[in-house]
Amino acid sequence: MHPVSPSSGFPLSPNQRRLWSLQREGAVYNALVVLRLSGRLEPTRLQAALGEVWGRHDGLSSCFVQRSELRFPLQARALGPTPDVQVLAAVAGSLEASGAELVRRGLEHRFDLASGPLLYAARMALSDTEHLLLLARPSLSGDAQAQVRLAEELLAAYAGRASEEEPGLEHAQYAEWQNQLLAEPEPAAAEHWARALAQVKPLTLPFERTRREAPFLPARVEVRFAGERRLPRAEEHTSELQSR
Repeated sequence: MHPVSPSSGFPLSPNQRRLWSLQREGAVYNALVVLRLSGRLEPTRLQAALGEVWGRHDGLSSCFVQRSELRFPLQARALGPTPDVQVLAAVAGSLEASGAELVRRGLEHRFDLASGPLLYAARMALSDTEHLLLLARPSLSGDAQAQVRLAEELLAAYAGRASEEEPGLEHAQYAEWQNQLLAEPEPAAAEHWARALAQVKPLTLPFERTRREAPFLPARVEVRFAGERRLPRAEEHTSELQSR
């Protein structure tokens, strides 16, 4: 996949920048959903439905372009084909074990963030009429709620129905909105929170004590031990050892 216009990419949000730093250290953060499909599955029809959904969401056909003058990459639209739905073998015909294997693969899948695609789809056939479908993407480009919406659109496209909802804000567009709020906070919003927080009473935490203005005065405590005896000094102990 090749970015269309890196210069017009979206900056990462604060949360995305944190995730980017963690993934550079080796961590993997993916959002995924696993669907159980009942009935005879038509692979060609499923692939076509995925292609339809793929074309509706810029966040799926995007990549993260690193530029030398920037610390963090930009998320830009990329050109590339729809990824194929991978076919995986079921685990001993068990629904629970097969589902767990799909979840593991989705969580551990490493995406090529610089080139894409940012979508991993795989299916398992438990029988002729029972299937499991995995849809995974990096958390940098979408969260669990976005995956649920993606699954709903995919099922609607497979059934030949038009999606009832128009595509909402993409993850990159939401990140741009967050950055704008942080860079130029709206005066009305600032005034609202100033009034709201002015009515909040200070929270007293457990074991919290009010600080006293009086200076600190150390206390003196006398303790007497019963059967008190004098301990020998170090030099007396040394001379005793030398005399031996």
